[in-house]
Amino acid sequence: MARLANISGTVGRRLQHGGLLLVLAVLLAACSVAERRPAVQPAPAGGAVTAPGPAAGPATSVTDRLGRPVNPESVRVALLLPLSGNGSDVGEAMLRAAEMAVFDIGAENFELLPRDTRGTPDGAAAAARTALDEGAELVLGPLFAGSVRAVRPVAASANVNVLAFTTDSTAAGGNIFVMGFIPADQVARVVAFGSRRGLTRYALLAPASPYGEVVANALRAAAAQQGGRVTQSQIYEPDRRDFSEPVEVLAGTADSFDAIMLPDSGLRLLTVAPFLPYHGLRDKQIMGTGLWDGADIGSERALVGAWFAAPDPALRRRFTIEYRANFGEEPPRLATLAYDAVALAAVVSRMPGGTAFSRGALTDPSGFAGLDGIFRFGPDNVVERGLAVLEVTRSGAEVIDPAPQSFAEVGF
Repeated sequence: MARLANISGTVGRRLQHGGLLLVLAVLLAACSVAERRPAVQPAPAGGAVTAPGPAAGPATSVTDRLGRPVNPESVRVALLLPLSGNGSDVGEAMLRAAEMAVFDIGAENFELLPRDTRGTPDGAAAAARTALDEGAELVLGPLFAGSVRAVRPVAASANVNVLAFTTDSTAAGGNIFVMGFIPADQVARVVAFGSRRGLTRYALLAPASPYGEVVANALRAAAAQQGGRVTQSQIYEPDRRDFSEPVEVLAGTADSFDAIMLPDSGLRLLTVAPFLPYHGLRDKQIMGTGLWDGADIGSERALVGAWFAAPDPALRRRFTIEYRANFGEEPPRLATLAYDAVALAAVVSRMPGGTAFSRGALTDPSGFAGLDGIFRFGPDNVVERGLAVLEVTRSGAEVIDPAPQSFAEVGF
């Protein structure tokens, strides 16, 4: 069994996959960004991102499916992101993070092919066809579930696997592996922690949305697994401005639950939360999901002391500093997802015997370790993550139950 492969950028980290010892001499030493590498530059439109290396050798006669010359030993990986249209801001940031991973971990023969999905299923399918015609052996992305479903048959016809960034676990299966942050895992983790603290009865206060429905199902399953139950549920319309009514109804049954799951985010979360203490629910443990991760929720007093499950933020701290130094802005939360996906591809591409990007390589039960902690793909092709439990404070979120360091530790 392969050992946990660390792709978080530790200098000189040794990795073992199928008996092959790999040394990733990556450039994440404890030195300044300016000393280590120049600022990352965007890839040319329709081009490829490659790791720094010596000047190219003589031209080769090997060509890709479009007749263009390529290095016969190169490994090509497609990256499908919305670089225009819906979600382009996040897509551009994820591309920057992916380029950082290429510079940090990619070998000289590792080529990343970023392609624009235009934020639509048709655009994603077209981008996948282009990348596969150029010899891509693995597809990273796309971001949206509809686009993932559009890419599935395109990649399947080329017998190529896809590591998708969606959080929709129903998109997984066949050649599609879902790598996004799955809310069901987050709910299960924080409920298990709550169970150890004596919580058994849960209430749900959630928006009427697909995400809210996923969390509702996950909460019922997680509570039952821990010997508890969901006793109350209040669903509110996402566009309403006054949340007194659903919270007041919940407060009327306060004796029937110990904790409240509130899976919302942004301004709406900060609007809903103050109604809880106002209606006498100060003594109830509030819980959330990974939507809270990275958000400035400590500014709302009603949420101080609330719990949620997410990757340990300390693991991505250096990445955040380096991203800010390179691009002059804070990375969005999904940026590390792109970094870890590219780093995983770079590590797996070095496996011997032509096993790179095979199902067996991608589903190694020992998993991998990245900026968002340990992760692996289960039999259902959905990512499993080792998450921490965090508590909201006025100055941010603090880890109160550390993330596991291996899957043996959590017994999955």
